[in-house]
Amino acid sequence: MKKLVIFDLDGTLMNTKPGIVSSLTYAMEKEGLPVPDDKTLDTFIGPPLEDSFHRTFDIDDEKMKQVIKVYRAHYLDGNIYKSIPYDGIFDLLSELKKRGIDSAVATYKLETMARDLLSRYHFDEYIPYIFGKDKENTRSKSDIIRICIERSGHTREEAVMFGDSSYDAIGAGDAKVDFIGALYGFGFHDRNDVMKYDNIGTVRNPMEILDLLG
Repeated sequence: MKKLVIFDLDGTLMNTKPGIVSSLTYAMEKEGLPVPDDKTLDTFIGPPLEDSFHRTFDIDDEKMKQVIKVYRAHYLDGNIYKSIPYDGIFDLLSELKKRGIDSAVATYKLETMARDLLSRYHFDEYIPYIFGKDKENTRSKSDIIRICIERSGHTREEAVMFGDSSYDAIGAGDAKVDFIGALYGFGFHDRNDVMKYDNIGTVRNPMEILDLLG
């Protein structure tokens, strides 16, 4: 029986696309970068921004840091709150709490940003452990997952990572924890996408993970 569910944020707890895409578009236009199509912009949601910019544009690190700086300033100026909790996510968090199963968040968002956003929508009433990217950008996804496990006092065997992207699946594998794929987010589109990685199942809505917790 799992005793800790570790959630990704973007594409798993919340649909953060409106605010992220708006701020990305603003930053790209301001810094003279061509704005890619909607499908490419969607690939920026969830993974480290550095990876996404390097994958999409031929720019050096200094230019990339400047674009990200502009993006974050614009995002924090109200766009961060253009986010929508997924249907059923609070029902799931409430049920986990009733069952005595702890919840945590492991995200590539800056930790301060993630805490602010989740507090705004009252997720912190259900999720006591919220960890993300540090300002020095030294944490990998597996590092953040490990921090969730350590701070919660559980073991790897008692934990499961729940996310919508390959970064979540790879991070879970590196941290040696089980993984459940969310098919309703931005990264995975069908079960075949998840089957490329070790996993214990996939879900199309949040409540379905209850059947996979043992």
